[in-house]
Amino acid sequence: MSFRSFNFSSTRIVRSRFSESWYSFGRTRPTMLELDSHFRNRWRDDLGEREITTRHQESFGQDVAGDKERVDERSEITGDDLASKLHVTNLDLNISENTKQHHTDMYECTEVRGHKGAELVVRRGQPFLITITFDRPYDIDKNDITLLFSLASGENDSTVEELFKVTEDEDTSYKPRKWGATVVKKGGNSLTVEVFSPASTPIGVWDLIVRTTVDVENGKDLIWQYNHNDDIIIIFNPWCKDDVVYLPDPEWLAEAVENDSGVLYQGDYDNINGKPWYFGQFEDGILHAALHLLRKGFNFKMTRSMGNASKVARMLSKIVNFNDDNGVLYGKWNGGFDGGTHPNTWTGSVKILKQYMSTAKPVKFGQCWVFSGVLVTVCRAIGLPCRSVTNYESSHNTDKERLSLDEIYRPNHTGGYVNVSGDRKWNFHVWNEVWMSRPDLGKQFDGWQAIDATPQEESEGAFCCGPAPLKAIKEGLIYIGHDTPFVFAEVNADLVTWEEDSVTRKLKQVKRIRNIIGKNISTHSPSRESQVGLQRLDVTDQYKYPQGSAKARDVLRQAQAMFRKDNLDDDEDELPMSQAIGLSMDNIDVMVGMGFSVKIHARNNDNVARTVTLFIDIFHSTYHGVTTGTAAQSEKMETLQAGQSQTFTLSVSPQQAMMRPQEGFNFQIQVLTKVKETGSLFTQLYNVQLRRPDLVIKGPSTVKAGEATEVDISFTNPLPVSMTKCEVEIEGNMKTVAPLMDKITIGSISPGQTWKKTIKMWPTVFPRTQKKREASFGLESEQLGDVRGSYSVKLT
Repeated sequence: MSFRSFNFSSTRIVRSRFSESWYSFGRTRPTMLELDSHFRNRWRDDLGEREITTRHQESFGQDVAGDKERVDERSEITGDDLASKLHVTNLDLNISENTKQHHTDMYECTEVRGHKGAELVVRRGQPFLITITFDRPYDIDKNDITLLFSLASGENDSTVEELFKVTEDEDTSYKPRKWGATVVKKGGNSLTVEVFSPASTPIGVWDLIVRTTVDVENGKDLIWQYNHNDDIIIIFNPWCKDDVVYLPDPEWLAEAVENDSGVLYQGDYDNINGKPWYFGQFEDGILHAALHLLRKGFNFKMTRSMGNASKVARMLSKIVNFNDDNGVLYGKWNGGFDGGTHPNTWTGSVKILKQYMSTAKPVKFGQCWVFSGVLVTVCRAIGLPCRSVTNYESSHNTDKERLSLDEIYRPNHTGGYVNVSGDRKWNFHVWNEVWMSRPDLGKQFDGWQAIDATPQEESEGAFCCGPAPLKAIKEGLIYIGHDTPFVFAEVNADLVTWEEDSVTRKLKQVKRIRNIIGKNISTHSPSRESQVGLQRLDVTDQYKYPQGSAKARDVLRQAQAMFRKDNLDDDEDELPMSQAIGLSMDNIDVMVGMGFSVKIHARNNDNVARTVTLFIDIFHSTYHGVTTGTAAQSEKMETLQAGQSQTFTLSVSPQQAMMRPQEGFNFQIQVLTKVKETGSLFTQLYNVQLRRPDLVIKGPSTVKAGEATEVDISFTNPLPVSMTKCEVEIEGNMKTVAPLMDKITIGSISPGQTWKKTIKMWPTVFPRTQKKREASFGLESEQLGDVRGSYSVKLT
């Protein structure tokens, strides 16, 4: 054995390296530098060693970083000297007991996984137990114990430290605002210590050092230092009343913290559909991925801001997209998706986060629901209550002049008009909400806060959004919170049509439509066994007052006044909604593979005859309002008598409807009417999405824990052409066996053909306390994508 002493100007540090059979335990972990820089080899694979150090010091309050700077010489000491004094031989984190008490035993990393050791995950604001074992009985009259907890990255000198003595009395006056530790049990050579971290503790990976007074030399205490080699992970605590993320509703705790699967809502406001999504926040590696993103988001500078839920939520909305910091997801909305995965293909967050951690590169590609799904996973992993929210008929306001959704029509060379506005109305947009109190804003703004990781517009120089209190959004208090004006416009904007003068480029308002933005705002309802289907909860009333009500209009006026810094002109804001030519369209409900017809009804509301030219354009469109090609168009001139209605029909053939399958079979129908006698312009936009069949998944409704079961998958091609390059993605806590796989390659499916396959699946052990297991399925092909299915079982 060899021993080294490090002599300080006022202290002496001794490190010991004993034989592995005595001192080695478990495994070593990679440094924070290795984890944060390379994202690889994160697991504890090799046997490691303990470090015991001794030092003389006159007080316990010295700064460790300062001590490191005072090293001036080294000398050897004998093992006999070290063995003659009390020292720590083991430290037990009591992982099984602590994780049960802290609602963290659902994390897979809290148990041994093959060669990977168990890790302690605890929640702040709640005590946990550690057991310290010495080589001989502990004597309170001679031996003081001090604990040093350090939150450090390894990339720089930044650290957050907490240094405190272990007491043996029943005084716990340090609670609830300070760290502290008390001996709760003695036995032989061991002490069981209750450690308390306050509810303001920065979340992350903490190191633990035990310092023990073992003797007195030359009138000074001889301090030995034991560096524990296992991480202690501390996360938010929504079960703790002192934590700002405290969530008193047990149903929402089960949903927004513990539920590892759910539904992301898509479609149209009058045709809502759900995409099954596996969040997987408890899977091995996901908590470490979330903590890496936390450190990366704060530029690897350990700071007490990592305990501020509002700042953490805003930072996560930035780091989930790649735009500013090479974060998780590369967003793409137009063109092909070569070199990556089509956003529709993803069925969960786990594959995305594991790919990001293994490659250290942004994952291609994501769109709004993918950003939202990943953000749910990261937030829930660190204990921040989070839910995904879908807003239908969502406004994307790009200018800084108005809160309205603007259509600006400019005459073109063909005699028609083209919309040159950058604003867009999305069929749907998916963002997130996190739950927290807001002591920075006032108690009236506690509760759900909107955040959004989709990189739409910059906020304070970065692509992030929120947190914006829902209560502020509802009341039109747009300067409370972050990015509240943007979110307010997403759910409240008027749709305003402007006609641009071809010479002066001045705008003339020709129409203002109210109450069409922000419909059927949806989230996944807290899980109840009796629920079936979409399990959708409408939360529109949390964002706005009833559409059309006087209160809703007053709130909009107030917000517009605050946004523009002065009151709007009444003539501009309150332009009459009636128009001389009324336009409406019949509902379209058609399956993919079929053509469809658009029927537009035009009515002359004047008391005199009018000659109208009616333009109908049917565009291939993305769900976020960008037109990508023309499916059909027509131009007709008719004279309408006073009060007369006439129907105009334009058809799209199956071949035309299938021209751009990559857009998800979304169509935008633009109707524009020009009145010859007055020169007035009237417009109307409609969105249509063709229905897709689902994957049919059949299997038993219950299964015994640890047993495999057979699951049947089938799909019938509804198209008049073959589906090629067909693949089924699988993700969830029902895993395939024999063979283990997360993708089924099919090849081609002929028109009308039914493809079938039986696979074996087994339920994972984790999350241990939950009885439901679920898998999400997604079928993609060149001709038809985003075909969905899910399968869930109850463990018996």
